[in-house]
Parts: sequence; C-alpha cells; structure tokens
Amino acid sequence: MKSLDYKILRDLGRVSTVGIMLFVCTVIGYIIGNFLDKVFHTQPYLMIIFVTLGVIAGFLE
Repeated sequence: MKSLDYKILRDLGRVSTVGIMLFVCTVIGYIIGNFLDKVFHTQPYLMIIFVTLGVIAGFLE
C-alpha cells in the first residue's frame, strides 16, 4: 500500500510540474515581450512573439 501511495504522489508531482512550467514560461514571455514593446514602441508584436515562445518553451520543458 505504501509503494502505491508513493507512485501516485510521484505521478501527481510530474503532472503538476507540467502545468506550473507552462504557466511560468508563458508569464515570463509576456513580461519580456511587454517590456520590449514599451522600449521599442512596437506594441503588441513582440509581446505576441514572446508569449508564443513562452508557450512553446513550456510544452518542451
């Protein structure tokens, strides 16, 4: 029974890591893109590019 509980917790940890990494990478992409858009006055193009890169990085992670 104890090894089954450990396996379930390990699997839940892996699944939650995927969601957290996807969220964090997307938010970081948004922050970088928004900052660069303000610096170069290119709104919203760089934000869209960096959010897309963040989503891709989150899936690859």
